[in-house]
Amino acid sequence: MIEKKDIIAAIATSTVGSTIGIVRVSGKGCRELVASLLNKPIKKARYSYLRKIIKGDKILDEVLVIFFQGPKSYTGEDMIEIHCHGGYVNTRRIYENILEKGARSAHRGEFTKRAFFNGKLDLIQAESINNLINSNNSILADNSVKMMNGIFSRRIEELRDKIIEIIAYLEAFIDFPEDDVEEVSEAFLDERLNKIISDIKVLIRSFDIYKRLSDGIKVAIAGKTNVGKSSLLNAILKEEKAIVTNIPGTTRDILEHQLYINGLNVIFFDTAGLRDSEDTVEKIGIKRAMNKIEQSELLILMFDISSSITEEEKELLEKTKNKNKIVVLNKCDQEKYLKDYQKLVKDVDHLTLSLKTSDGFDAFEKRLHEELEPSNFIDSNVEFFIDNPRYIQSLKNVCDICIKIIDKKDIPPEFIAEDLKETRKGLSEIIGEVYKDDILDKIFSTFCIGK
Repeated sequence: MIEKKDIIAAIATSTVGSTIGIVRVSGKGCRELVASLLNKPIKKARYSYLRKIIKGDKILDEVLVIFFQGPKSYTGEDMIEIHCHGGYVNTRRIYENILEKGARSAHRGEFTKRAFFNGKLDLIQAESINNLINSNNSILADNSVKMMNGIFSRRIEELRDKIIEIIAYLEAFIDFPEDDVEEVSEAFLDERLNKIISDIKVLIRSFDIYKRLSDGIKVAIAGKTNVGKSSLLNAILKEEKAIVTNIPGTTRDILEHQLYINGLNVIFFDTAGLRDSEDTVEKIGIKRAMNKIEQSELLILMFDISSSITEEEKELLEKTKNKNKIVVLNKCDQEKYLKDYQKLVKDVDHLTLSLKTSDGFDAFEKRLHEELEPSNFIDSNVEFFIDNPRYIQSLKNVCDICIKIIDKKDIPPEFIAEDLKETRKGLSEIIGEVYKDDILDKIFSTFCIGK
């Protein structure tokens, strides 16, 4: 638990390469503590004051100081932000002077933890702040902002209200049998519990969107040896990441590279060239390549039109006929077998290009960006998606209890009411109205020091 008498302090910005440093201080008495370091007092809340930080007869820095009076602050208590010149040494010495005056170093996430205990936000909103900071693409960031603004919390409260309504009917029947309170029918229970189960399953399924976006959209580049996979990857990345030679089988293992496209975290896999090989190492690389092709959400399937069609190419086209893909006929500057390949892929939308001359690459890049539009990976009907496995486990537990009540007939109403109270507790744990100290400690330990 938090010792509210403590004044806590932390550096809230990077101390490496940052032009501005921010030191946060929170707790009763923080205004007086910080004022003791300044050349002039801080008069009003929510005003920015230009002040000098003084130690003895020496000026350490000229800073901006903002005082937030509780409860109208991030933590819900008196709070100060000092905006100083950046860099490790300067920010650190201001912070250390605050500690010398009696503040202590904040624990990880302690500012947000105080905000939670002071009722400024619930546990979902608190965790969403951390998720926003750690987002690896703009869609996850947008979702975290929605969660911070309470969209998921409201959904949990709606579910809890539905459960409380059922408990109220059950307890009225249990407590006042002499008042001819109508018994809660099986049909009444089934209808309401099935609706709760349905709503929860929609929420649970939304976690798949988070995993997909968080892990990165997987794009595999595949084709026979020397088709130009590594050259295409280098062209996409706009830098020489993959080794390119005329020797077939140069890429023997998976090369993995990350790029942000349309706000998405996209992971490209340059796979080993597919051919019939007796080389043990190359065979392992080919097997891994096939696994990556299966796992990918977008396949870039390349053909070399300067050489004849192989059986492996025919097989790969057949194996991936139902896969979302971009088919590329490469080396159009040497179109010896162009007509043969056009016949092979006549039923598939395809592009021709030459990585040697860059002809057709702009059209390919445009198509790639179209395939990687965020709308292709998120249902337009989805308002938000769950971004935390903790919520999923709690929702699954609630769902399982509801299913058990429906499946088991002739359960006494007292038992049903007790089971439903467990579901209510489970939902309350998600938003933090019911909590265990060790779980809170674990959650906030993942935050950065200054948050």
